[in-house]
Amino acid sequence: MGLIKFGVLVGGVITTVFGGGWESFLATTSPTQQLEDDGAIHYGSIHNTIIAYRIVGNNNHQLEKNERIYLVIIRPNWKIIATPLTGYTKSQLIQWAKENARDLLFALFDSDPVQNFTSPVSTVENPIKILTVGPEESGKSSSKRSSLSSSQMNTNYNSFIVLGSENSFLVNRGREGKSSAWSFFKNFGNNFGIGIGYRRTKMADKFHSTSYFLNLSPYFQLNINLNERLKITNRAYLTGNILYIKSKMFPEGTGYFQYGFGYLLKPTYIIQPDSNMYWNGGVGFLLTKKYMPKSWIPQEMEFMAEAINNLPVDKIVTLSTALGKNFTSNIHGEMGTIYVRHLQIAGVGEGRSKALYYYSKLNATFGKWKVGIGYKYVTRLADYRERAYMVSIRYDF
Repeated sequence: MGLIKFGVLVGGVITTVFGGGWESFLATTSPTQQLEDDGAIHYGSIHNTIIAYRIVGNNNHQLEKNERIYLVIIRPNWKIIATPLTGYTKSQLIQWAKENARDLLFALFDSDPVQNFTSPVSTVENPIKILTVGPEESGKSSSKRSSLSSSQMNTNYNSFIVLGSENSFLVNRGREGKSSAWSFFKNFGNNFGIGIGYRRTKMADKFHSTSYFLNLSPYFQLNINLNERLKITNRAYLTGNILYIKSKMFPEGTGYFQYGFGYLLKPTYIIQPDSNMYWNGGVGFLLTKKYMPKSWIPQEMEFMAEAINNLPVDKIVTLSTALGKNFTSNIHGEMGTIYVRHLQIAGVGEGRSKALYYYSKLNATFGKWKVGIGYKYVTRLADYRERAYMVSIRYDF
């Protein structure tokens, strides 16, 4: 149902101008959940950002053309963005927002109205899945012997399909949420494949935010066996994402496209062939760019589209290390750590440029089928924690 609903929503945003604007924005940040235009100073908040405003007008809970608004935004680092003391009319406020688009985007949404309202790890969902749930090669011995070699770390099959699912429990800036996700990988021959990922995150907060993430990643892979104990996997991939959010602040929804490419270098080393233990590491690079169509945002909030479209390319580095062991010819386990670092902070807020992923998984092979279960924990991300339980099924042919 979630995927069907997401498809309907995305279909809607292509042809529909979103509702809402400064009225719904200020109303949803307020404790009263309505716009106050009685001439008094009122306060609201988004995460740890304080919003104060004063509207001199008709006291009818609407921002009308003849009313004047004075707006002050105070960041946790005490950076202040404000309109002049004389205030602005509604049309002047819209123009002021466009002229200060980048500052407003970072002040209000930490540069991302989708990820930082729900789950800030969506951008790196696919490279993380590639390293944990996705088309991994390690751990399957094609021999009946108890020892491993580099060549035996490959599968005997030219193609495979992997279907993975996970359920997450997360806390973002003190607000609890739940997330469900699935991924699909299909390999065509020895070198080409495609990955598809989907994630839905729902937060228990005053904004009632629900986000959707859909990813498509074709990849090219080349395995090089340097000797009987060392193998190098090279994987290059393209990535295309749609990120979408629906909340009280954006009642008709909003979102953006994200596209880019990445590369992963992953060595696998057999530590002790007789004990069936191996180590693998990884160095990955991912470059992404965002694009928000102006028709996907209320006209009054077009500054968001201008600011997002002018963000620089986001540069992400991933480093990983893991230890694995074949317990039998059919069962193997692996535990690892993945470090993610944004070199260019274009898609994350202050203090959210790095994260650590800890994971463990256990796979059982039954002929051409492989079933896996796993656990993932995300930490070292400011004001964010997530734990997830993973299940995957793989079929070789």
